[in-house]
Amino acid sequence: MSKFFFRTVLAIICVLCFYTGYLGYRYGAVNWYYGLPDNPVFTPGLRMLDSNLRFFNGLWVAIGLILLWMIPNAAKQTHIMRNLAVMFFLGGIGRIVSIAACGVPPLMYLLFIPIELGFPLLALWQHRIALKG
Repeated sequence: MSKFFFRTVLAIICVLCFYTGYLGYRYGAVNWYYGLPDNPVFTPGLRMLDSNLRFFNGLWVAIGLILLWMIPNAAKQTHIMRNLAVMFFLGGIGRIVSIAACGVPPLMYLLFIPIELGFPLLALWQHRIALKG
């Protein structure tokens, strides 16, 4: 039963990675969601921001693919899970730094913080499942 729930949690995170990655690829930094006009003047800074945002959303899609690949044998992929846990945790720290430096983002982004900071707990959960065999 624990393996099933663990796989379900991974699948939910996988879907979130694909969805947010898609949104970033599709809309980039210049879109309605960020409150920018449809036809802005692309300054060098805005082009750089858009390029970086699409790059990082490509990483989200890649993480989603890795999670999808892991789901059938999730208990055995401990080294991958630990690496992902570090990546998610450091990303969550980045969001905290952003809040301190720039202010509170929209609610959706606040909801990602517990997932990102809690991802190392998933690695511990996976380790327990792996020990049980």
